[in-house]
Amino acid sequence: MFWKRVSWVVRASLVLVPLAVPAWSQSLPIPDRGSLRLVMPPEWKEVQRDTPSNLPPTLSLARTGTLRGSLQVTVFWSPKNEPEFVSLPQIRAFCLRGQTTIKGGAIEQELPLQTLTGSQGSGFFYDATDKDYKAPQGDPTPGEFPILTHGELGLGELLLSFTIMSDAKQDAAVKEALAALQSAVVQRAVAGPSFTKVQGVGVEVVLDLAGYERKEGLKHHHGAYYQLGFFGDKGLNLSILVDDLNGMSLGDLEKAGIGQSQGSAKILSGGKVKSEAIEQPKGFLISYPGDMGAPQFQGYFQAQWYFETIHQGKWLELHFSKVMKVGDDLQPIHAEVERIVRSIQPAAPASAASSPKA
Repeated sequence: MFWKRVSWVVRASLVLVPLAVPAWSQSLPIPDRGSLRLVMPPEWKEVQRDTPSNLPPTLSLARTGTLRGSLQVTVFWSPKNEPEFVSLPQIRAFCLRGQTTIKGGAIEQELPLQTLTGSQGSGFFYDATDKDYKAPQGDPTPGEFPILTHGELGLGELLLSFTIMSDAKQDAAVKEALAALQSAVVQRAVAGPSFTKVQGVGVEVVLDLAGYERKEGLKHHHGAYYQLGFFGDKGLNLSILVDDLNGMSLGDLEKAGIGQSQGSAKILSGGKVKSEAIEQPKGFLISYPGDMGAPQFQGYFQAQWYFETIHQGKWLELHFSKVMKVGDDLQPIHAEVERIVRSIQPAAPASAASSPKA
């Protein structure tokens, strides 16, 4: 059977006795990245999990009864946090590459990809029928299925590689498993010593600012526009700002960030603004590493980044800036900006945020 050649872990997990803990809400720890949360119907039970340190963790579940099936999910990530690792072209390539071990044992000559949209990313999957499967005369043999559904789904900076085994293509068990994957979320690790809580005017932001010094606290600029805090570390400065949304969407915030980057003090011939979509937290990182051009800054430039997102019903903006020498490598600073942005914890409901503090 072709599924035996897919992964021996799949078969091993299917024949284990389900654990007694109900599987309607599963949380799989991911080293240094929080945990993967899956919500399943109560008929699904956990049968095995493997969470080795710094290696891809795997969770296996099974559905028993008249309607049966299995789900195995393995979580991958880029050790260097490369954003292209979870780009749609890369995910498609991963999915197609996995077909090489499937096609030899499948009835289908071609395995067309179907799209799948999740809570923090997208991906692809395909169905295959085992050409060697023989239906038993009586009850189905535990751990043996005629249909394999395999796919890859981006989830923020993570990649979920999943395999569903079932008795029929797109039966209820498959739909339940796919729905659970589509609604899967990453729960960030509980904020530790390196995390800083910045709060005020009914907003609370938790992010990793290890090594940064708070230089200013809450400051009112105008209207509903506030600076929650100002931080610095070896020349890289960060202002955390909030404002009312006033009906604006993420697309509007991206345009606003680009507009700020093209302010009168920063426009120079040849200057380029780059907007990069961030999946978790969902928003846009706009960068403008342009020379300020003022005589007193001859030979230097001010690199700036704006991260725009919606957080607890507010417009949250992280404004980074650093004065650098012309010719300096921007990549280490850009990577540090991305690290801080990606460390922002998921937003709690606005009503749960702390009351305003000066």
